[in-house]
Amino acid sequence: MAEYTALKYRAFLSCTQNDQPWGRWLQNTLEKHRIDSDLVGRWTPAGRIPRTLRPIFRDSTDLSIGRPLTEQTLSALQAARFLIVLCSPEAAISPRINEEIRCFNAMGRADRVIPVIIDGDPGHRERECLPSMLRFKLGLDRRPTNERGEPIAIDARPSGDGRDIAAQKVLAALNPKS
Repeated sequence: MAEYTALKYRAFLSCTQNDQPWGRWLQNTLEKHRIDSDLVGRWTPAGRIPRTLRPIFRDSTDLSIGRPLTEQTLSALQAARFLIVLCSPEAAISPRINEEIRCFNAMGRADRVIPVIIDGDPGHRERECLPSMLRFKLGLDRRPTNERGEPIAIDARPSGDGRDIAAQKVLAALNPKS
């Protein structure tokens, strides 16, 4: 559990420029949430349960194709317990989002990636919403294979769980009880 004590952010929130309104909403919702006092301080696989989920790092950089992640982004990924990925058709084709997921997975944290579908449809030819780093299983080298995976995603779309229930599911994922 020593790994968790040095982590600064409860989560790194990854979203595209077009999805920033969703990102702001989810960040505000998570940071305003107060943990029940009887849970605060308990040990979980994600470390001690805090009083609040602050701070959540929301990546708001807009990088052109081919540019590497900034030092600030890499540092924030390194300092995050979880990676929340807002999934949309724009996110599915974003090299930056895929690189953030790849870097987080390379740190051995693939089990702490939380996909949240906000638009599009998984597996749809024109409206795919899952970035390729989430669509394919990881090999032993933590790189995607050609084998299609079936990630468990939280569905925030109105046709799915909607915003409120999706936010509750993200909160539960950030605070595992065992």
